[in-house]
Amino acid sequence: MKRISFLILTLLALVYCAGPKSGSKEVLKEFHEGIPGWNMAEAAVTGIIINPERPEKGEAVIIQATISNLGTGTTSPLVIHFLVDNEEIGQQRSESLGPHSQAQVSIRWQAKESGRHRIEVSLSVDPEVFDGSFANNSLTEIVRVAGEQRPVPELEVDIPESALQEWQTANEESLVPVIFRNPSFAPIESFWVQVYLDGEPIGRKKQIAYLAPGGEHRIPLQLQAQEPGEHRLSIALDLPDNYPKQNVQKIKGWSLVIPQHTSLNNIVQKHKWMSIGPNKIDNGNVGRIVCFAYHPINHNIMYAGGFGRDCNIPAGTGIWKTTDSGKNWVPIGDKLPSMMVSSIAIDPFEPANIYAGTVNNGIFKSTDEGKTWNLFAGPQVTGHFVSKLILCTEARSIGPRVVLYAASNIGVLRYKSDDPGTKKSRLVEWENIKQGIVTDLVRHPSDRSFLYASIEDKGLFRIKNAVEAKPEITFGNHDWEQLNTKQNNGLPSISGWNKLKLDIFSANPQYVYAGVLNPKPGYCFALYRSKNSGDTFQLLVEYPNDVLGGIYNPFIRVHPTMPDMIYFGGVHLYKWSAYDPPLGKTSWTYLIETWRADMKELIFNPVTPTNPNASLEYFLACDQGMFLCKAEPKPANYSFKKSLYFGLSSDSFEPRNNNLSVTQIYDFDISSNLPIRILAGTQDDGTILYEGNDIWKQVPGGGGDGYYSLIAPSNSKVMYAQHQDLFSTVRSGDGGKTWSAIAKNKGLPLGYVGDGYIIVDPNYPNLVLAAGASDEKNKDGQVFIATNTDLGENCIWEPRGPKGVAVKGWVKRIVIQPGTTAWFAGTTKGQVWTTSSKIPGSWSNIDSHPGEASIESMAFSPANPNVLFVLYSGGSPYHRIQRLVYTTDGGWNGTPITDNLDLEKAGFLRVICGDYHHSDVAYVGTDHGVFRWDGAQPSYDSWKGYNDGFPLTTVVDLKVGPDGRLYAATKGRGAWMVITGQ
Repeated sequence: MKRISFLILTLLALVYCAGPKSGSKEVLKEFHEGIPGWNMAEAAVTGIIINPERPEKGEAVIIQATISNLGTGTTSPLVIHFLVDNEEIGQQRSESLGPHSQAQVSIRWQAKESGRHRIEVSLSVDPEVFDGSFANNSLTEIVRVAGEQRPVPELEVDIPESALQEWQTANEESLVPVIFRNPSFAPIESFWVQVYLDGEPIGRKKQIAYLAPGGEHRIPLQLQAQEPGEHRLSIALDLPDNYPKQNVQKIKGWSLVIPQHTSLNNIVQKHKWMSIGPNKIDNGNVGRIVCFAYHPINHNIMYAGGFGRDCNIPAGTGIWKTTDSGKNWVPIGDKLPSMMVSSIAIDPFEPANIYAGTVNNGIFKSTDEGKTWNLFAGPQVTGHFVSKLILCTEARSIGPRVVLYAASNIGVLRYKSDDPGTKKSRLVEWENIKQGIVTDLVRHPSDRSFLYASIEDKGLFRIKNAVEAKPEITFGNHDWEQLNTKQNNGLPSISGWNKLKLDIFSANPQYVYAGVLNPKPGYCFALYRSKNSGDTFQLLVEYPNDVLGGIYNPFIRVHPTMPDMIYFGGVHLYKWSAYDPPLGKTSWTYLIETWRADMKELIFNPVTPTNPNASLEYFLACDQGMFLCKAEPKPANYSFKKSLYFGLSSDSFEPRNNNLSVTQIYDFDISSNLPIRILAGTQDDGTILYEGNDIWKQVPGGGGDGYYSLIAPSNSKVMYAQHQDLFSTVRSGDGGKTWSAIAKNKGLPLGYVGDGYIIVDPNYPNLVLAAGASDEKNKDGQVFIATNTDLGENCIWEPRGPKGVAVKGWVKRIVIQPGTTAWFAGTTKGQVWTTSSKIPGSWSNIDSHPGEASIESMAFSPANPNVLFVLYSGGSPYHRIQRLVYTTDGGWNGTPITDNLDLEKAGFLRVICGDYHHSDVAYVGTDHGVFRWDGAQPSYDSWKGYNDGFPLTTVVDLKVGPDGRLYAATKGRGAWMVITGQ
C-alpha cells in the first residue's frame, strides 16, 4: 500500500508539474479526497541504540536508528546517514512511512580507536518528491570504546532540573538528589563531597568510596524553604590524587544558581526599571499588534506597533523592530510622547526614514532607523487619530519629493515637500484634501497619485491626481469622485455606510476590492470587485449577521497572484476563493483557532513568487501578536485539515513573538510570601501566571479577556481570577492547576464588565467583594462576603454595607488595614468609609472628595500601616491624592499631596502605591508612566517622573512585593520591576 501511495504521489507530481491541462484540477481534487493530509508528513530521528553500549577496541558495533513519521501524511523514501566523529561511515534507505509509523535501520561499525566517540544519525530527502517537514532530522549519542592503556577517569555532577524547579516554585521543603556519574572506563576511588547553600554547608561532608566505570551514585539533599531572592547551590569535591588535572578543571567549582525570580537576578541598578515579560505566553501568544511594515530592501527587517482603548483604558505598545523576520524583537519607541502607534510607513529610497502615526499625538519621524524620534506633523494632524500612512517618494534630478498621505478621523491629510530634510515649519505643508472619517485608504501600486478612500457614512471615493488636489475647505467632491452613488455602479448606494475596507490587486491594478460592512438590513458583510478601476463593481459574496463571528477592525487583502483569493480579517481570519466551485458559490474558509482573535493587519511578503503554484509568505498581526504564515494557492474549499501549526492545510501559522513584550494587562497581584508568583488578567489573552521566567502560563479556561486577579495573602496556592465580568470569577486552590467557579449571582448585584473587585480578608476564610451596580437605578454595589467556606459555585453572598442615604455612589474599591480587622471602602462619588470586620455594618465616613470624583485606587503604606493613600479621579475636572494618617485620638487626618504633580504630563491617574521603606513616599501609575512623591522634599520638588528604563505607557496596577521591590503592570508593555532602595 505504501508503494501504491508513493506511485500516486509521483504521478500527481508529474501531472501537476507538466502545466495546466484538461482535467488536471479534477485529478488534484480526487487525490485530496483519497489521501487526507497528504502534505503533512513530518519525519524525525527518534532513537539510537548502540550494541554493545561499551565496546572493546576492535569490536564490531551495531548502530540502530529509529525513524518516525510524526505527521498525518505519507513520507517519500528517506536516506539515513550514519556518522562517527563527523565522518560518514555509511547510508541506509527507508521506504515511505505512513502516518504515525516507525522503521528501524542499522549499520555495522568497527570500533578501531579507544576513547570517546560521537555517533550521529541524520536524514535527507529528495526535495522534488518530499512534501512535508522535519521535526528533527538528526540525533547524536556518545559511545566510549575500551582498550586504553591507561583509562582516564571522568566525573559528571548533575542535579535534575525538574527537582530544582519544583523546590524553586513551591518554596517548600524538598528532597533533591545530587547525581554523580562515571562515564569512563577508569574507576574513581574514595572522594568526598560537601554541598553548600549560599556558602553555608548543608549536612555533613559525605564520602563516595568507589564509583565504578559506567556507574552512578546519588546523594539525597534536604533543601528547606528559603527567603525570596537569589540563592546559590554549590558543591566542593575532594578528588583522589590520581584524578587528571585537566578533568578536575571541568568540575571544580561546579555550581548552580537557584533563582527565586529568574528574570530579576540579572545585575540591576536601584531605581532603574526592568521588564519581567511576558516575553511569551506558553501558548505562543503575547499581545496586540495593530500595524507593521516591511523594510523595502531587507525583508527580514520589520517595524511593528499597536494601540487600543479597552474598558476606556488607553493601551500603547510603542514601536518594535526585528532584523530576523520576527524571531526576535526589540523596542525602539518606549519614550515616544504617545505609545499608541496606529500606522507605520518607510521611505523606499531612504529606509532609515520611518514615519509613525499615533492616536491623538500626531505623526513622528525617525531618520536613523528608529533610534530617535521627532514630531513630524503640524497642528493640523496633532490631536487626531491617524489610522494609516501612505508614503510616496519620487526620485528626481533636483532632489527627492516626498508626498505623505494620512488617513485620519478628520480626512485625508497630505504632506508635500521638495526639501523634506529642512527644519522649516510644516504648518503650510499639511493639507486636508478630503474631509470626513477615513476608514481606509489605498494607492494604485504604480501610479502614486491615484487613490481610493472610504469615508464613513459617505462611501467610496476615487481621485486620479491626489498630489495636485486642492485642499477641501468644505464638504464636497472637488477632485474626488464618489463611486457608490453613480448610477449602475454596482455598489449599494445607502447613506449609512459603517466601515468600508479596500484593497487593490497588485498584478492588475484595475481590480479594486471593496468590503462593505452592514450593506443592508440583516447582512453583516458584502464583498465587491471592480475590474475597471472602480467604474463598476460586481457582488462576489455577502453574508448575514454573525456568520463571520464578528467584524471588529476588519480588513480585506487580495492574494498578490490570485485575484479570486481574498483574506478577510475580523474577529477571526477567513479566506475566500472562487477557483472551485464557480465564482460566488463558495463560503469563507476558517483559518485560525478561536482563541487567536481580533485580526488587525495582514501583509504579504514583498517578494512575490512569479510561479502562481508556489507558496507565499505573509505576516498576520492580531490581538495575540505576530504570526508568520504560508499560503498555499490550492482550492480553499476542501475538507477541514489542521496544519503543523494552527490553521488549515492550505495556510500555516507560526508565532513570531519572542521578546515581543506587548501584553495588555488589566490587573495583577503578587504573592505576599513568594514574589516569583504573579497572576495577571489580560486583554484577549485571558489570565496568565508568572512563576519566575519570561514565559508566562495561561491558566486553564483562561481564553478571552481576563480582568481582576488575586492571590490569597495567607496561601499563594489560592488564587482568584475573572474573565469578562464579575460572575465569571473562578478560584484555584492548587496554584493555578485547576479552577472552579465561585460567583454565580447568589445575592450579588450585576456589575459592569471588568468592574468586579474582590479581596481576601487575611483574618477570615471568607471572600470579601465590592461590586459595581449595573446602572444608576441599581445602586446596591457595596461590600459583600461569602457565607460558606468552600467558596464553590453555590456560595451565597451577603451585603455588609456601607449603605444608606449618606452613602454617595457605590463601592468601587476595598482594602484591609494590615495587622487589623478594619475594612476601608471607597465609592464612585469620592467617599472613604471604614468598619471593623468584627462588627461589620457599622461604617464611618472618614474622607470625601469635594468634587465627588470617583475613588480610583487605595493603598496602605507597607512601611506604616497607619498611612492610607487615596487616589480620587475621573468624576471631577481635577484629580486629587489624599494621604490619610491614623492619629492618636483614633481618627484619620487627611492631607492632599497632589502638590506639583504635572497632570497635563501625567494624564489620567490610575493607581497609587506606597513604598516598602518610607511612609512618606508614594508612587502613582498614570497614562504616561510612573510618578514618585517624596514627602521629605519641598512641594515644588515633591513629584517627579520615575521612569528610568520604563516605557511611557499606561500603568494600570502597582504592587509592592515581599522582597521590597515595586512591580508595575502596563496596558501594552507587560509587567515591570524596580528596586526602589532605602
